[in-house]
Amino acid sequence: MVFNEQKINMKVMQLRKETNRRELIDFYLNIENDKKDKEIPSDYNSLDWNNANELDCWLLNNGYKRGVISGFKKWAYVKLSKDDILDLAISDSIPQFKNKGQRLRDLMDTKEFMAWKPNKDPLPIWYDSLSKGVFDEKFSIIMRPACESEKRQGTKFYIEDGTGRALCYLRSILKLNKESEMLGFIGYAPDQESIFLQKELDEEFSKENCRNYLTIELLEIACSRKLTR
Repeated sequence: MVFNEQKINMKVMQLRKETNRRELIDFYLNIENDKKDKEIPSDYNSLDWNNANELDCWLLNNGYKRGVISGFKKWAYVKLSKDDILDLAISDSIPQFKNKGQRLRDLMDTKEFMAWKPNKDPLPIWYDSLSKGVFDEKFSIIMRPACESEKRQGTKFYIEDGTGRALCYLRSILKLNKESEMLGFIGYAPDQESIFLQKELDEEFSKENCRNYLTIELLEIACSRKLTR
């Protein structure tokens, strides 16, 4: 009975589909290559999609992010409400937000949040649309469940790729008082052989803990989010 009560009290997040590691990496590479105006390296299709560490080496050697992108075997594609976005954690390495916390809810009233802009020229292709509160699925973000240090700040998920997109879009829908149309991928079913997940994320996805995230149902419990179609 406790299990049922716990699920009833969860916030609801809309699940669009479940997908796999290959499709997630395809999506990520397309975003990166659009930004950098480059082609996917020719040896991409010969990779071993069951080997997270081989994928990490390939990603790193070709100038992409490694670790989380390849470390989860399965991904949930979800629609995020405004409240969901506010509970996301961003990197603690962004200079403007240093020592101000990682949860977007704690940053939304700061002058840094209102003034933030990508330090790029030209601006990213998503900046104009998201600044106007217009979302497109090609701007979807990539997330993982929060680690312990992030959970202590009240976050549920960490943005692995798309922090700028989330900042920009959240700011615009708050200004315009619009509901969110943001979409994103959440990793689950951690790969127990991933050296990155085992060594570099506060042991949250260690072999002892990864069983907490093996299925959609366990992800729901761990992150207090009920995923409904």
